Amino acid sequence: MNPTVFEQCIAAKDFDQLYAATSLEFQQLVPSDDFIRTMQEFCHGNDSFHLVYDNPLLNFHHYTWLNDRKDEAISVTFDSNYTIKSLYVCPVETHPMLDRKLTKNTYEMPFLGEWYVFWGGTNQFQNYHYNYPNQRYAYDFVKVQNNSTYSDMPTRNGNYYAYGETVVAPCHGTVVDIEDGIADNAPGDMNKEQPAGNYIVIEHPHNEFSFIAHLEQNSIIVNVGDSVITGQPIARCGNSGNSSEPHIHFHVMNCADFNESTSINIRFSQDAPVQGDLVHYSDYKQKQKQKTDTWDKVETTMTFTDIILLVPRIFLQFFK
Repeated sequence: MNPTVFEQCIAAKDFDQLYAATSLEFQQLVPSDDFIRTMQEFCHGNDSFHLVYDNPLLNFHHYTWLNDRKDEAISVTFDSNYTIKSLYVCPVETHPMLDRKLTKNTYEMPFLGEWYVFWGGTNQFQNYHYNYPNQRYAYDFVKVQNNSTYSDMPTRNGNYYAYGETVVAPCHGTVVDIEDGIADNAPGDMNKEQPAGNYIVIEHPHNEFSFIAHLEQNSIIVNVGDSVITGQPIARCGNSGNSSEPHIHFHVMNCADFNESTSINIRFSQDAPVQGDLVHYSDYKQKQKQKTDTWDKVETTMTFTDIILLVPRIFLQFFK
């Protein structure tokens, strides 16, 4: 089923055909009767939906449709064969005033080289963090080659391109909190008791605090009280905490305690990335070189009213 046929089924209220296009994993989680009843209730009073997001997502494709009032949405992930891997229906949550309020500091990416934005953006469809105030503007980054985050088998952390990669300070500041002793998970397992895993909190000017999580156990090479500069190595990427595979979680907040904080939309030195973008730390280094040359010359759970089946190995919610 391609997106055009999906739209036609929604318009015709043909939910049997929609269900037939879902994956076996989805059908094992959501019975047909429950799916059809939920879709009937959700689509009642909605005459039409319009495609607003069309994002590649590694070997999948993610589409989101809004109703005419733009207050309810259907978000769907298809695999390469156009089988529906996930389907999410929900009210739309928006915070336009907060979205426009950026950090006072300018931040760089917390890594070296090229990484892929798995979750990121100012809406709940490109960024599942968006509905949670303490991580609303968070990013999750992975490393990708040939549309995959790992080589060989996905059962070893060392097979993931992100694992063990250098994590750097995104802005100058002072280290105010660290956790370094939590064991990395086996891929697919998650530590819900210690959701952040190993992490670093850095205090920056203007009462802003960066939070970098899911680091490799015993990899942090700075201490509380240390001053750091932008781009300074501070740790390695891991798979600790409530994380299903190695990646970097990064957000900026208004206090040092991420449980009590409010997330702030990040002002980056480059254009703010969104889900599906490739971002490069080298963009920052090139800009610094250009500046120097110029001077010389002159970032669920499942219910029957919110249906979602996550794509395999797509990250679950880290902090709730």
